[in-house]
Amino acid sequence: MLDVFVEAFDDDVIYQEKFNDYFKPGYMKDPIDFYLTHKIKPNVVQFKVGMYPVLNGVFVDHAPILFETGDHLELKYKIQKMGKVGFN
Repeated sequence: MLDVFVEAFDDDVIYQEKFNDYFKPGYMKDPIDFYLTHKIKPNVVQFKVGMYPVLNGVFVDHAPILFETGDHLELKYKIQKMGKVGFN
């Protein structure tokens, strides 16, 4: 399972401003500095995502997946919302 973090925001004006610079602004030593400098508390939600290949009805737990013409490959997935992530 992978951890996926999604940031949702209502107003992206301040986020768009950071793209005006081609590189990291001088004050940023670490990505979190952007949030601290602009006093932004991001709204971040964590999800756990799992993808499970099934070949001809049999779960495959190794890579690469080798299959031939006529085989049936399915991908089953599971997404769990873990909740909001604190800003610290």
